[in-house]
Amino acid sequence: MPPKREHIDQLTTQPNTLRQQSSHLLEQVQQHQELLNRLACEVNTLQQHPTQQGAPIPSSPSPSVAMILDNNPPPSPPPQPTLALSHQHHFDQQLNPKPRKQHQAAVRALSPPSDNQGFQYIYLNTRNRLPMGQVRKNFRAIKIDTNRLLDLHYPVNSVLAILIHNDYTNTFMIQITKIGLTTMSPFNPCDPAHLHNPKYKALTTNQRHF
Repeated sequence: MPPKREHIDQLTTQPNTLRQQSSHLLEQVQQHQELLNRLACEVNTLQQHPTQQGAPIPSSPSPSVAMILDNNPPPSPPPQPTLALSHQHHFDQQLNPKPRKQHQAAVRALSPPSDNQGFQYIYLNTRNRLPMGQVRKNFRAIKIDTNRLLDLHYPVNSVLAILIHNDYTNTFMIQITKIGLTTMSPFNPCDPAHLHNPKYKALTTNQRHF
């Protein structure tokens, strides 16, 4: 398909436009050079004859120089990067939770044994029985570190068992208390009352213990 006439005209006139812009820029450079030469002459004259002129040193350039400055203002300097922008990536890395968790895990691994050794289960009364992936997602939504939740399961319907280290117990309890959750204490998952298998329905309480 042959090119359109308007495209050909644009390609033809483009070199002329560029030459005109180049000539205009060259004229501005020459005018600025003349301005610098005039200012240099004025400064040289004032330095050589500081008291012979009998008049105060002008605080502004001559009318001709001012006219050149008005018609051709110097270009603005490019913006300099700020401290916040130059360090933004560094701050983002500090706020990223994943490196922080890895750092905390490394510190725990290199620390001496805790005086509060051991683990314990904490039980929550839940409305629904959800998949474990959804349970962990819900905990992350309320700012719980799921890496510290060593085991999750439902011993009975609507009761969630959470295995955590003793050192993490206080932190976990504070976080769930802030959002209005309470634990089931005491709760015995081995209580015969939780044995709902139909084949054990006819057994007595003592027989269910065995």
